[in-house]
Amino acid sequence: MALFFDQAWFDAQLKELGATRDDVARLLKLSQEQVAELWKDQRELRGAEVQALAAYLKTAVSEVASRAGVSTRWS
Repeated sequence: MALFFDQAWFDAQLKELGATRDDVARLLKLSQEQVAELWKDQRELRGAEVQALAAYLKTAVSEVASRAGVSTRWS
C-alpha cells in the first residue's frame, strides 16, 4: 500500500492539463474503481504507472513517486 497519496496535488496537476481521473484510468489501463483506490491510498502505483503518469503530467518521475507515496526509489 502507498505511504501517502497526495490527492490534492494530483488533482491540481490534472486540472492544469484539463484532464480528469478518467483520463488517468485510460492512460494507465485501469478501471475507474482502480483509480479511485489510488486516490484513496488503497492501491500503490507500479513502476511503469509512475513513469507513464510522470510523462503525462510533464513532471519528474521522482516527484510523482514521492507524491504518490511510492516506497520504491526513483532517480
